[in-house]
Amino acid sequence: MEKDGIAHVVVGLPLKTVFSYKIPERLVPFIQKGMRVLVPFGPRRITGYVVETTNEIDSEYENKLKEIINVLDKAPVISLRLMDLTRWIADYYLAPWGEVIKTALPKSMERLKPKYEKHLSLIKNFTENDIKKKFSRSQKQQQVIRILLTGETSYKELGREIKSLSSVVNTLHKSGIIRIIRKEVGRNPLSNVEEEKSQKIPKTLNTEQFKTFKKISIGINEQKHKVYLLHGITGSGKTEIYMQNISETLSQGKEVIYLVPEIAITPQLIQRLKSRFGDKVALLHSTLSDGERYDEWRRIRSGQAKVAVGPRSAIFAPFANLGMIVVDEEHEYSYKQDESPCYHARDVAIKLGEISEAIVILGSATPSLESYNQAKKGKYVYLTLPNRVGNQRLPEIDIVDMRVKNTDIPKRAVISRILREEIENCLVKNEQVFLFLNRRGTASFLQCRECGYTFYCQNCSVSLTFHFAEKLNRCHYCDYHVKVPNTCPECKGIKINFSGIGTQKVEEDCYRLFPNARVLRMDRDSTRTKHAYHNIFKKIEKREVDILIGTQMIAKGHDFPFVTLVGVVAADLSLNIPDFRSGERTFQLITQVAGRSGRGNLLGKAVVQTYNPNNDIIKHSKNYDYENFAAREIDWRERLGYPPYTKMVGIKLKSVNEEAVKKIAVQFGKSLKKITAKQSKGKSKYPAVDFLGPAKSLLYKIKNVYRWQIILKGPASNPLKEIVQEMKTEFTGSLLKKAKVKVKYDIDPINLM
Repeated sequence: MEKDGIAHVVVGLPLKTVFSYKIPERLVPFIQKGMRVLVPFGPRRITGYVVETTNEIDSEYENKLKEIINVLDKAPVISLRLMDLTRWIADYYLAPWGEVIKTALPKSMERLKPKYEKHLSLIKNFTENDIKKKFSRSQKQQQVIRILLTGETSYKELGREIKSLSSVVNTLHKSGIIRIIRKEVGRNPLSNVEEEKSQKIPKTLNTEQFKTFKKISIGINEQKHKVYLLHGITGSGKTEIYMQNISETLSQGKEVIYLVPEIAITPQLIQRLKSRFGDKVALLHSTLSDGERYDEWRRIRSGQAKVAVGPRSAIFAPFANLGMIVVDEEHEYSYKQDESPCYHARDVAIKLGEISEAIVILGSATPSLESYNQAKKGKYVYLTLPNRVGNQRLPEIDIVDMRVKNTDIPKRAVISRILREEIENCLVKNEQVFLFLNRRGTASFLQCRECGYTFYCQNCSVSLTFHFAEKLNRCHYCDYHVKVPNTCPECKGIKINFSGIGTQKVEEDCYRLFPNARVLRMDRDSTRTKHAYHNIFKKIEKREVDILIGTQMIAKGHDFPFVTLVGVVAADLSLNIPDFRSGERTFQLITQVAGRSGRGNLLGKAVVQTYNPNNDIIKHSKNYDYENFAAREIDWRERLGYPPYTKMVGIKLKSVNEEAVKKIAVQFGKSLKKITAKQSKGKSKYPAVDFLGPAKSLLYKIKNVYRWQIILKGPASNPLKEIVQEMKTEFTGSLLKKAKVKVKYDIDPINLM
């Protein structure tokens, strides 16, 4: 059979074109679909991905085709399933196919190679007398021989015992006494994770858990694609169900992807998975070194690993025989990627399940309204766990009205009298406390009391956040920072006030109010190092921490039996965000973080501080009343035309030139008005499509880039995408490049800021 001579190639650049290249005769036997190749691209040489090979091409273009320079793989690195998945992502999210494939593969794959270590072994054995006679002049040679008599040893281990080892090894090697072996060594990110005996044996499921487990088991045994929404309250034992269903999937020779929304969740979960499944577990996330991630990817691809766990990019784990995908905390917004390709890992997981004939479990105590709506319509199998394991009570939630003055609390204190007393009670009983505040820093902003001047970032349209420990005003978007001046730069006044609060401010108050307590903070400022999360959780497990203060990192997924109190310091932060999802986010955060309390044998409690105690969202949160919250919210969304009853596309425009981006945004608005008003046979071509804007983004200026946005809304995705395609035809890349304006089309946007 004649081999194909033409390769269709996509590249990891923001280009939707599929390029055609000639396959040189010397490479014809080797090149296959799914391989990486080195191709000429203008004056450069870049990596491309072969998406098809053929012999069919218009003779007019055949002689104009450039040749592939080289093939970079011995076997395809993109499986046919992954090829189908990346193509779907590219089509659905209007992203360049090559960019999607690049995202799906390990970073820096071109330069990464397996890691090797030198091992030494004796070519022949020696007696003690032989050693003393033959190596009498060198004590180090004798030492090496004696160690190697016990068996093959790594060069690194020998180096710990013998200094200046290289000259000794070289002499023995040249003399034909030892052999040097290069052995591949996997870079293992789980090497510091200790297994726990208590986690090795599956726990006995209660009646509710067992019923849920059996329903999912039926789906596993049928080996047909099905989506389950597992709505289980905090502490209801969802993770143990996942574990036992994973065991069942593995017993059938299938593989599992386990998605988590935050890296912060993984330390405890990884320990449980490793204790249960050992070396079959692979970890994939962004804090790994490129080498570690590459080696984990290779373990998955080779079949050594059977369970891949990690945040959203773990959905691209290269399994050949996928049987199950778990999307834990499926409601979380971190599953949506903000940069191109703007995919949502939950929706990609469902598509991958369909392609692979695998089941998908979406788990949450507070499901997203999109998933809940799908389940209510019968598109997903709806499963519930309404009770905690062991019939433990959910933590009682007390609402503290912060409008009422606490005269015995110092000015600017962020901890109310009620919360302070509850913390003191816990400390007396040697119990642990979580304090949640979804904002970093000491103060939200600094303001001059004399003229009202507020300290703003010079690169972004946001106020600077004051960090007491560093004595700096810092921007959390571009990291611009400056020392706090003694006087106001506007009026030279000396009365500079702190306004708002952050996690550092809560930490300061805890040190002042509870001087004997061991206080720890967990936010992005305190977890920059590689093993920071793991080290913090170890301290909590060992009860070396009395009060943990944190952002949303502490709100979900953690299980510490001695945490009996959770304080939500400022519930209004998320409630007052100008976004149609702010109510949903607030309900989810309060419910999730309250659920961290009382997960052992001790009763738990939560204290929620708010200036809006009569708000319906706060009331529903107090009663863990998801059903009534969802009914209210869905009704409101339906009346106003928001998801899950509509589809949305965000058109986001940005430029360093403020006037240029405004001009293009206005032109976009005019074009959209014309497009949506087009008549086709007397009827509007897009009858139900509406758009909001153009308008300045809420965060108008970030890193010296000005931002505008337009929101398209309609009952289905396809009409919206057709409009986007028309816009792309009108506003070509060259036109936008000339205007120095970048445009991003975000399908199903989460971030409207």
